[in-house]
Amino acid sequence: MPHIGNQVGSSFSSRPATQEFNGNGSTTVFTLNHTVTQEDIVVSVDGVIQESVDAFTVPNGTNLTFTEAPSCGTGNIFVISVSYTHLTLPTNREV
Repeated sequence: MPHIGNQVGSSFSSRPATQEFNGNGSTTVFTLNHTVTQEDIVVSVDGVIQESVDAFTVPNGTNLTFTEAPSCGTGNIFVISVSYTHLTLPTNREV
């Protein structure tokens, strides 16, 4: 079926940025690799989604600060930045 307009670019992709940290039972501040707002991230500790403000804050945009130190574990702190995505635009910019 014919269409009107430009072809959709085949190289577009979008994925949320993620980071993992290791809890040690005493550290409460973890440095994120890009600036976010508190509302832009989902934080999980040991597979449990943490409540923003009650469990963590991001006071300066890059320091993830927990109200209590997360438990010990390798990769047990998982952060998904829902507003930070990676885009690959078509080179002809016709889309």
